[in-house]
Amino acid sequence: MFTRLRVSLVALLFGISCAAGGAEPAKMVIATGVDPGFSIFYIAKLGGFLERNGLDVDLQTGSSGGAMVPLLISNSSNASMSAAFAGITNHLKDPDIVAVAQVLRYDRWYGVVAKSDIKSLADLKGKKVGVSLGTASESIWYDSLKHANLDPNDYKSSIVNVEAPEMVAAIERGDVQAFAAWEPWLSRTVLNVPNTKILVDDTGAVQDVAFIYMNRKWIESHRDTAVRFIRAMKEANDFINSEPVKTKQMVGKMLNLPANLMDAMMPKVTFTLVLGPDSYLVTHRIVDQLVTQGRLKAGKFDYGKWFYPDLLKAVNPAAVTLPSKM
Repeated sequence: MFTRLRVSLVALLFGISCAAGGAEPAKMVIATGVDPGFSIFYIAKLGGFLERNGLDVDLQTGSSGGAMVPLLISNSSNASMSAAFAGITNHLKDPDIVAVAQVLRYDRWYGVVAKSDIKSLADLKGKKVGVSLGTASESIWYDSLKHANLDPNDYKSSIVNVEAPEMVAAIERGDVQAFAAWEPWLSRTVLNVPNTKILVDDTGAVQDVAFIYMNRKWIESHRDTAVRFIRAMKEANDFINSEPVKTKQMVGKMLNLPANLMDAMMPKVTFTLVLGPDSYLVTHRIVDQLVTQGRLKAGKFDYGKWFYPDLLKAVNPAAVTLPSKM
């Protein structure tokens, strides 16, 4: 299901054992998917920011960020990162799963890839479309149809549940005629599979963000470790924004993505470490989507329990600008 990345460069790079004056580092497991949008976790590990804050972290990666969020419920991981949809749906299963920081704004990251003879989303009615259920892929597909003034209910029979990394092969084999996903699978498909194209992207259609999620009970019993973890995230985020070339090199090498692909993808996202208006608006959009689908009762989502701003406030109070009324 996942692979493990273990990097022990920091003692060599920084000549320190940990930030706690030689004390035993606090152990954590963090989990996410395998795409450049999740660079803050990769850079925090590869760049030594976790170790510098006295943390011994095992980074686990799986088929998608959304697939790794449920590990928080069983405490198989202590922090996870994915787009908003997976975090919210897991919060509905276990209200202790909370959003502690928005780490990313997706600007042109999502889309629907289709065979070249497909002219519009309407042409996909009755055809097979790959969707990774329970992840942002599901939300992308739904919102793309709504934006095109199409009824998602008319396309339910089209959906084939496919994990994001399998979508390229699925469309190449003809198992699906289209799929809804994110980078790098969009670019990888159009570059490597003949007669495919990006049918629609998220420009003007879908605004999404990614959050770091943690388990409230774990935070409350490991408060100091949780604060140090968010401090490491801030340092990694600062590095990403100040050293974009080094970031692309490090992440591209880790994910085995060529430089030209990294150059094409990284401008499509904005790296953040905030809880603010975007965080609320995207959450509100997805909650409305779930209400429309009958998966959540109107007025029953508690934004105060979903957002957990305390850790980010402890590290950077100015980064928390959530609306006073939600």
